[in-house]
Amino acid sequence: MIKRGYVPDVVLYSIIIDGFVKALKLQDAFRLCNKMLGEGIKPNIFTYASLINGLCHDDRLPEVFELWKHMIGEEVEPDRIVYTSVIACYCRRSNTEAAWELLREMERRGLSPDAFVYTCLIDGFSKMLAMEDACRMMEEMENKKLKPTVVTYTALIVGYFKTGDEKQAKMVYKSMLQAGITPDAKLSCILDLSNDEGDSKHSHKAKDAF
Repeated sequence: MIKRGYVPDVVLYSIIIDGFVKALKLQDAFRLCNKMLGEGIKPNIFTYASLINGLCHDDRLPEVFELWKHMIGEEVEPDRIVYTSVIACYCRRSNTEAAWELLREMERRGLSPDAFVYTCLIDGFSKMLAMEDACRMMEEMENKKLKPTVVTYTALIVGYFKTGDEKQAKMVYKSMLQAGITPDAKLSCILDLSNDEGDSKHSHKAKDAF
């Protein structure tokens, strides 16, 4: 392209960088970003979002922090995609406190979290057996007219089974059916195993399945 007299701009560079990230070639993505910087072209929010998403996918939080600071230093404001990537990463690392704080920061900036963000938090709290916090997130989600998915309900059900509260797990399952959501194969299998409440063998199998 350069030989033909066309000089790549930030848009073209960002598209190629995003392609590298999606192809799991993060090293190539950063190499191209450095080349772009060397040519005096500053990354935009799309560039940062792609790179941060790639780092979050690999759970490389220290590098996420460094890139985040660089982004803010360049006066590029994080968007919904950036916040979502980092919140999801925090939740996978069981750092729900940091994820929750980032959710509030996101809202203060006027960015509305979607159902995926809340599902990440609900799943994170449920894995930590913090069911009160998980339910609080579910209630907040529904108050904002965001529809829980089968993944959202499954996270709660799994959490309740892990705490030994099979009754509450089945109540959540009933609510899911009333909402018109069909359970997936894994959840159906686990509920079948735990169907006989009087059989401790089934209960142990259900918990082990998680």
